[in-house]
Amino acid sequence: MNSAMEQSVDAPTAMREFVPLEAVLLQDELGRRPIRRPDVDAENAAYLMLADDLHAGPERLLQSLMDAAVSLCGAGSAGVSLLEPPDLFRWTVLSGRMASAVNGTTPRDFSPCGVCLDHDAPVLFSHPDRHFMFLQKAGVPFVEALVLPFHAKGKAVGTIWIVSHDYAGQFDMEDVRIMTRLARFTGDVYAALAERAIAGDVAVA
Repeated sequence: MNSAMEQSVDAPTAMREFVPLEAVLLQDELGRRPIRRPDVDAENAAYLMLADDLHAGPERLLQSLMDAAVSLCGAGSAGVSLLEPPDLFRWTVLSGRMASAVNGTTPRDFSPCGVCLDHDAPVLFSHPDRHFMFLQKAGVPFVEALVLPFHAKGKAVGTIWIVSHDYAGQFDMEDVRIMTRLARFTGDVYAALAERAIAGDVAVA
């Protein structure tokens, strides 16, 4: 799985029809969709669980953050994509159906995460695998993907994202609110990991 995700994306000819970015990037759709009511009880329970994991180490906390994203947003998968030099994202933490693809990589200059960092804002995609055709090798359908940047020490260092693998539901501004909060937690964890790496205590995931 991981090696397949790392293959070149230069030749989409053997796959389904390639479409331009504008055909998969839904820039204004989130603002038009009805917003579901917050599930306060579920959200509070998730944050209590995260608080319990604060002492379990950063790796466990990051996994719990992605598990919370899947649960609270009704997503099929969720993940952290960390920007690595010189020009790629690594799926450092995954939850849901795509969990087995952990440590897979995607290009910085041609990926949903790259578009997200270019905008430095939440972005919504419909069937992003029609444009980023290497995603078809993941073995799951990408019906929708919501991608948000996260920052460490004021610098965008990666993204967190959720994917819907079916048509059962659509992401809305409530999902953006939840994911924005989780992105803040994620950025704080990576900032702490970076500080520990500088001190020689641990390598950043």
